[in-house]
Amino acid sequence: MHNDFTLFSRKVPSGKTVVYYYAYNDNGEMLEPWSTGQATKTAGRNYCNGLIKSGLLVPGIKGMTTFAVYAAGQDNRRGNRQVE
Repeated sequence: MHNDFTLFSRKVPSGKTVVYYYAYNDNGEMLEPWSTGQATKTAGRNYCNGLIKSGLLVPGIKGMTTFAVYAAGQDNRRGNRQVE
């Protein structure tokens, strides 16, 4: 058994050190890394623990809307028939 996340740090092009984390799916497979935006591992660990409490350790798709949802919203505002 392992922790819910694994921390590591990288030096970004600006020269700053940023802490990233790997999370695991339900099968125990390591997922892609995400940035904590923190400079130290302690701050990164606190950040990840906060995400766990919020249920957001593994981010979902951000801001993506399918065309069908977008088109349905447009048609409803204009009073036109829906696109199928």
